[in-house]
Amino acid sequence: MFTIDAGFYGNTENLQKRYKELHAPGTKVSDDALDWKLDKLAIENGEERVVYFDDISISADEMDPGFMDIIKARFGTSDPSVVDAYTKNTLTDGQGYRTLESYRKVMIAAGKWNDYLEQTYDKIQVIRDRMRATGKEQLEPEEIT
Repeated sequence: MFTIDAGFYGNTENLQKRYKELHAPGTKVSDDALDWKLDKLAIENGEERVVYFDDISISADEMDPGFMDIIKARFGTSDPSVVDAYTKNTLTDGQGYRTLESYRKVMIAAGKWNDYLEQTYDKIQVIRDRMRATGKEQLEPEEIT
């Protein structure tokens, strides 16, 4: 995995959390970007469908008591803040999901889509079509090529 200068992320924790992002606040995208394959706007009407998920807050004590026993044994008296952090987990914090079609649109709008990505996208769509036609949820390796 390649990324830009780690200094843009502030620290290594933020780098690990965010280097996989497709875009972030401040990333320039064009709502006038054309999808050259379909000869229309990549993001029609400048709109994208989204789904929001509520955060699921759960204590690791509830989720995995055995794991918490280990954390408490290791950090309990020496660093109670570590134990406290595990009891205030938010399981879905910062998660985002994007369909392949949506990813393609945003990458076009960001000027990051190219012929190689388009060829790969087309190959994936052929595989998806084959799966739909056969009714299979999984294909054998020889069926993918």
